[in-house]
Amino acid sequence: MYFDRIDYHHASAYEPYMQKFQKDEEELTETDMDVIEYYAGNHIGFFLTWIIQHQFEGELLKEIANEDLQAVRNETMSGIEFFIKNCDGKFTEEDVSEEIFPFVNAYYERYYLTDYGLWVIDGLKEVPFGFIGIWENYHDFEYTIDHAYQDYKDQKLYLN
Repeated sequence: MYFDRIDYHHASAYEPYMQKFQKDEEELTETDMDVIEYYAGNHIGFFLTWIIQHQFEGELLKEIANEDLQAVRNETMSGIEFFIKNCDGKFTEEDVSEEIFPFVNAYYERYYLTDYGLWVIDGLKEVPFGFIGIWENYHDFEYTIDHAYQDYKDQKLYLN
């Protein structure tokens, strides 16, 4: 089961990148395409960072990416870098622990993209698929996920 994938958002990231850097399609380099990929997955990287910071990652990630998990916890690797390197651009149920799965399943698809989009637009004055977050951005946003998780635990975030 996929919660999300970078390729779902490529078109949404492509246009802001082309406008921001005033590029034509024939001018795009491999580096440009990498940045577009980061734009398309930044929101997933933020959520995955929250999961990793709270040690809610799945067993498979613990087995295959323990050093990189620690790098995210130490803030020497971003969540989007981790995601691209270790998850092949796909955020799946295997990436999360059984403990956190019900919350991710309830929150991510129904509420997360709206929460993230509003924060980007209102807080950063950016386009949701038009920037690459830095640690300062993540720390500014993480309270939103913390709050949603607390609502979930308090049964204020409904499952259906």
